[in-house]
Amino acid sequence: SFTDLHALQSKAVPCTVDLVGVVTSFKPALAFTSREGKELVKREVVIADDTATSITVAIWGDRAKQEDKLFEGHPVVCFKNVSLREWQGGRSGSPW
Repeated sequence: SFTDLHALQSKAVPCTVDLVGVVTSFKPALAFTSREGKELVKREVVIADDTATSITVAIWGDRAKQEDKLFEGHPVVCFKNVSLREWQGGRSGSPW
């Protein structure tokens, strides 16, 4: 079952959740090399739900490489098995 974004504020982290929301903004895909020398691609997507709460979700690899137009127009998206963590003073997630 999906966890509403407002409820994430009270969850103990790290934890794994399923999320659904509307894309409110996104960043371009970013290619970089990890410390271990692995080529990675990441895109940050901000989603919001009917609790008026938003969260940044990092997507990786082929999902991150999808065309920008797929994220335009505020589509509804679902993310399964999102790893929720504290990051730079807030909470963010990344599906695995």
